[in-house]
Amino acid sequence: MLKSYEMVIAVVVSFVASVVAAADGQPISFRNDVATIFLENCVACHGPKKAEGGYRIDTFDELLKPGDTGAMPVVSDPAAMSELLRRITSKDQSERMPADSDPLMQPQIDVVKRWIVEGAKFDGDRGSVPLNLVIPPKTYADPPANYPTPVPSLAMVFTP
Repeated sequence: MLKSYEMVIAVVVSFVASVVAAADGQPISFRNDVATIFLENCVACHGPKKAEGGYRIDTFDELLKPGDTGAMPVVSDPAAMSELLRRITSKDQSERMPADSDPLMQPQIDVVKRWIVEGAKFDGDRGSVPLNLVIPPKTYADPPANYPTPVPSLAMVFTP
């Protein structure tokens, strides 16, 4: 149960971070903003074991390769429509990605669109690394030297 709770918090934190980055004018980071969206919504159907339509999205290098249709998934020219962007924004249920799932939320689509318009840059070390390893590890704030009030203990362990 704790694992799923941590996963929900991680998803919410990554989503909020992506929206904040998009809103404050900073360039969109593939590592921090885009990779989390793809990992959470796309890799299950477009990964190394299951590549629907011949299209993989489990690494940055694979993301740039066309699938069975031959259409380029990411086109940095703002006048041309990237196949990836066309699929996540499509109103046609048979074409929209992710398939058999809820569509991406508009702020997530905005992050992906802005990343593509900004040139679809990769800010990681190697493009062949799986997305889960491209995403930087979570950082936590250091605990305070002194807590203002006592911290209650919610669990106890008794030993004989």
